This record gives sequence, structure tokens and C-alpha cells, in this order.
Amino acid sequence: MHYLLGDALKKQYPKLLTKYDPDRIYARSTDVNRTIMSVYSHLYGIFQENGPDLGPKIIPEEAIPPFQSEIIQQTVKTLDNSFALPRNIQPVPVHVTTEVHDYVLRPWSGCALANKWYMDSTVDQEALSMYQNDMKDTVSYFNNKGIKLTNLMDLYSIADNTITNKFQGISLPGDITLDSKEFKDLNFVAEWFTIKSVELSDTQISLYAIGLLNTIYDFMNGKVNGTNVLDFVFLSGHDTTLLTLLIPFGITNKNCFRENYLSQKEGKELPYPECKFPIYASNLIFELYKTEEPYIVFKYNGNPVPFCGKDQNQCTLKEFASYIKKLTKGYTMNDYQTMCSLPSNNEKTYLWLIVLSVVCVALAVGLIAIRKNLELKEKELDVQPTQGGEYYLGK
Repeated sequence: MHYLLGDALKKQYPKLLTKYDPDRIYARSTDVNRTIMSVYSHLYGIFQENGPDLGPKIIPEEAIPPFQSEIIQQTVKTLDNSFALPRNIQPVPVHVTTEVHDYVLRPWSGCALANKWYMDSTVDQEALSMYQNDMKDTVSYFNNKGIKLTNLMDLYSIADNTITNKFQGISLPGDITLDSKEFKDLNFVAEWFTIKSVELSDTQISLYAIGLLNTIYDFMNGKVNGTNVLDFVFLSGHDTTLLTLLIPFGITNKNCFRENYLSQKEGKELPYPECKFPIYASNLIFELYKTEEPYIVFKYNGNPVPFCGKDQNQCTLKEFASYIKKLTKGYTMNDYQTMCSLPSNNEKTYLWLIVLSVVCVALAVGLIAIRKNLELKEKELDVQPTQGGEYYLGK
């Protein structure tokens, strides 16, 4: 899916996405295997068969590791020296930040309030009503199948596994089928609860959005004032990452999503056609146009969508800055750090220094232990140092 999306973007933006240039292209992902692999697949779709060549001036021997290996020599004989890598592959670096420090793409990971917000969203009256009323028949179905469900989180767990199994081609829980009422209910409840879990309060919505919105604005403002030379920025995250923008933008929320599902079950037209869940490979695109008055166009899954609180799908960079302040209720990243009980920059440095000191002490102790063990081994095995300082074993 991401390979195809990358290939489509390359054709949509041919002047921006040509050969890879580290000064013009930047890619970042959350520190999660699946999102890292997704962005690699995405970038391969863009830069496939567009990598560097060795050229006639490169001596083949200079492209071989500096040691003798018959295996490597045999492999070299099978290669076409026209390209640095077979099939002209272009590697592209993907940058990551540890989860607890990723305030942009995973703002909930290091936030002390996040777990409370999440747990509250599982036990409030709305969650109880969804479990006991809307999903009553589906809960009964699984209980009759011997899969005991006692609350919304049990149902969500089954639903999340069901969706994953669908894409992996694995049999679904409870022997349900893709066209069954139970599958449709599970698919809905998984997506509805995911939306609900990141919009429990206005404070949560604002704090989760601030890091990503400010990052997008900083990239674009830097492009306009000349402090940023990047032409394309790729950010790979999760459905919840996209929801941190879709919810404050007013495109998706739990209420419109529920009303759409109820209308769909009754065979009626969807009252909110744009209110969709960001499924696999969903994407948000912010395009910057450097005109006399720079403006931004926002697209959701390739389609221009109104934002900035207007009926138009574009707004000026200045309007975007004001829109961010409105959506985030005037909060700053300092507020985010304070409210989420995150250490200040100075505290982070102090903590890292402590960790580094502990590691150094542990390393020193380890080296002493290794040296003593080596001395013991020398005596036991009659190990003698050679003139070069290496060791050989002798009897």
C-alpha cells in the first residue's frame, strides 16, 4: 500500500521528487517497526531505480570491503558495476525519536495524563452505553461462542485482532465472515473507540495536536523565510497520529462517525461523508505555495478538504498560524511539558549525564572483571602474549 502511495506521489510531484537529495528530502517515523517499514516502502516507491551509479571513474576494487573474502569476490562477479546497489536501489535514511520523547508523532507516549485519559474513555457512560446497547447483539454472539466479553475493552481487543487478521488473511475470531453483522460491528467499534480515546477533553485534543501542528508550521514558515531548504517532508505515524489533526480540524469525531454507521446500517445516505477513520495508508498532505501571500492547501487521502475554519481548502500561512493558536487554546510546548509532567530541557540533560555516568562506571567495572578473567585464563591455558600484543593459545 505504501509502495503504491509513494509511486503515486512521485508522479504527482515530479519536480519535487526526483533523485534523492538529503538537503531536500527528510523522513521521520515513530519508533515502531511497522511505521518504519511503512515509510521505507513508501520511499522505495518514490526513488525506485533512481539510485546512484558508480560511473566509469570509480575503480571496482574501491567498492569492495577491505579484506579478502572468496564469498564477496564471487558475489562481485555477479554484479553490474553500473550501479552502487543492485537494481539501482536508493537507500533513504529514516529518522526516529524514542517513543517517550516523541512529542510530535506520539504525543501520548510520554505524557503522564495520557493513561488516565485513556482509561477514563473506557469506563465513562458513553463507553458503557456502546457496550451494553449498541453492541449488545455482537457481545452476546461472542459470549455464546465461548469468547467471554465483560466490557468495552474486551470487545475492542477482539475487534482490533479481527481487523488485523483480515489484512493478514487469517481466520477471524468466532468464525465470523467479512460480510457478517458481527464483523461490521467490530470494525466500527474498533475505529469509534480509537477516535474516542484521543478526544476525551478539549485539553487532550489541544495538547496532542500542538507538537505536530507547530512542526508543520515551522517547516513551512522556514521554507518561506529561507531558513529551511527542504522540499518534501515525510512523517510516518499511526491512525491516532492522524486523528490528532483530523479531530481538531473538525473532519472526524466520534459523534459524526457513529451517526454515519447508524445511517449505513439502515441503508441511508451518510450524513457526514467526510467523517472517515484513517485506515491503513491514509495520509494527510499539506502543500505550500510560495506566492506573494504564501498559502497552504490541505488534502486528506488525496482530496482537498476545507480547513483553517473556512469553507475553502486553502488558507494563508498567517491564517494557519492563527488557526493553530485557536485549535490549541493558546497552549505552548512548555504547557504540554508541564501538564504532561515531562522534564525540562535542563532536566533531560541532567538525566542523560547521570545515565552516561552510570554506563561509564558499569563499563569500567566490566573491563576490570574482563581483565581479571583474562589473567586467570592465561594461567590456566598457558596463554602468552605475542610481540604484537595479541594472544595465542599454547599448550
